[in-house]
Amino acid sequence: MVPRGPLDLLPLSITTSKHGKAADFVMSLQDIHQTVRTHLEQAIPKYKTVADKKRRQVTIAEGDLV
Repeated sequence: MVPRGPLDLLPLSITTSKHGKAADFVMSLQDIHQTVRTHLEQAIPKYKTVADKKRRQVTIAEGDLV
């Protein structure tokens, strides 16, 4: 897993106690983030194909005024 920020690099102490609702909230946020990431990864190729249809090939030769 790639750390998202500096706090993710800190080691967790073993004596840390977690509140049940807080842990559930964090897990639900992580699920939402993963769902959004998956949807974005699926949408990117669609955006690329639309952008590629509008793109045109331009060739420039030496001496052309650009």
